[in-house]
Amino acid sequence: FVHLSWQHYCWNALALLLLGACVLVVAPAAADPDDGRGSGSRLTAAFAAASAFIAVTSGFCVWCLARPALHAGASGVVCGYGGGLV
Repeated sequence: FVHLSWQHYCWNALALLLLGACVLVVAPAAADPDDGRGSGSRLTAAFAAASAFIAVTSGFCVWCLARPALHAGASGVVCGYGGGLV
């Protein structure tokens, strides 16, 4: 992801690391309440698919709805992970 400043990059990297780890922990329990563990490859594929979906849809929404300016960063994915956890 492209960022406009190092501060923006560092905050997004921290949020992606923390929320991404939370999504990996919570997602198996939500997908299969009886087991909660799941296989590693299945979890990785689901996490990658969810991340790609969030990145594409948030980027599309910014492209269609945001004001005409320079928009860069992973904030859409960070907010998508937060919404997924809620």
